[in-house]
Amino acid sequence: MAVPHPAGICVALTKVVEKPRRLSRGAMETLAIIAYHQPCTRAEIEAIRGVSLGQAVLDALLEDSLIAPKGRKEVPGRPVLWGTTASFLESFGLPDLRGLPRREDFLLDRAPTEAEDDASAVGGTEQTG
Repeated sequence: MAVPHPAGICVALTKVVEKPRRLSRGAMETLAIIAYHQPCTRAEIEAIRGVSLGQAVLDALLEDSLIAPKGRKEVPGRPVLWGTTASFLESFGLPDLRGLPRREDFLLDRAPTEAEDDASAVGGTEQTG
C-alpha cells in the first residue's frame, strides 16, 4: 500500500479548507435578521424567525466571521447581542450597512395592509412604481 506524500495531503487539505462554505437557508435568514436588526439577541432572532435558533447556525456564522458578539443586553440574564462584522460587509460587497437593500424593497409583491390603504386614501403615502 502506497503512503501519500505529506505535501500532497497539505495541498488537498488546503483546497478543502479554502473552499467557501455555502450557508444554509436558516443561516442566511439568521444573518439577514442580524444585519437588519443589530444588535439583537438570540431570543429576538427566534421571535422574528418564528423558530428556535440552533447553536450550529450561530457557530457557522461565527466560524465564517460574519457575525460577532457586540456586548450584552441590560436585561435579566444579560443575553449576548449579535451584530455583523467587517467580513460580512466584504463578503457581500457592501461599503457599510447603509448599502443593504431597503427592507421595503422586499415587500413590493405583498398586498397593502389596511393601515397602508387608509394612509394612501388620505394622501399620506405615495405609491411609486
